Amino acid sequence: MRCESCCLEDPTSDALDLDAFCRKLSSCTECPLLRLDAPIPATVLIKQIERLKESARHNRQQQNRIRQLEHAQRELALEIQRSDERVAKLEQTQKATAQAADEQFQAQIAMLARQQAAILELATPIIQVWDGVLVLPLIGQLDDNRMQSLTENLLASLQQKQAQFAVLDLTGISDLNESSARHLYRVASAVRLLGAEALLCGMRAQVVRIVTSLGVDLGSLSVTRTLQDALRRCITKTRLTPST
Repeated sequence: MRCESCCLEDPTSDALDLDAFCRKLSSCTECPLLRLDAPIPATVLIKQIERLKESARHNRQQQNRIRQLEHAQRELALEIQRSDERVAKLEQTQKATAQAADEQFQAQIAMLARQQAAILELATPIIQVWDGVLVLPLIGQLDDNRMQSLTENLLASLQQKQAQFAVLDLTGISDLNESSARHLYRVASAVRLLGAEALLCGMRAQVVRIVTSLGVDLGSLSVTRTLQDALRRCITKTRLTPST
């Protein structure tokens, strides 16, 4: 098929890109300008050279753009890798910091527990005045924790030292609530269960009024006015006890 208007010489062909121009040119199978016996005009060659230069320039621009995009992609991948490494390092640091803080917190809790136990032990000393007689001088507030520690330590000392008497000196107690009064009664009951005798001494008039107003019955317990009276009672009962 032969073109009615030669695309090589048609000015409208200048607007075509190289691919469109080549497709249009290949559709003409009888082009006289493509035969070896017909020379191609210089204007046509100049146009095609310009087309090839433009196409090469466009290709170079595309290649440069591709290289720029590839470089940007590599930089982005490296930045993502660096960011991941920073995040991993921060997570590791945070984990180590949290673990160290937790260990320090647990150590502080353990230290406070030891200090509290030491304070409770100092606040409720158990003194063996002589064989078979233990004295507990109570001072300050008798809260639940302190009474629990007192009970445990007293029962352990009674068993360890085979004591017959436990004297609870309340001289240093100026205030007593219902819970503390009932604790004292339970301590005395526990002492009796071990085969020993509990004596209360040194109760102030204010404490007696509080116990009476609370309705706590301490009448079944051995009560003396002073520590000296309590110790005398222990001596008397010890002398009256037949030796085995």
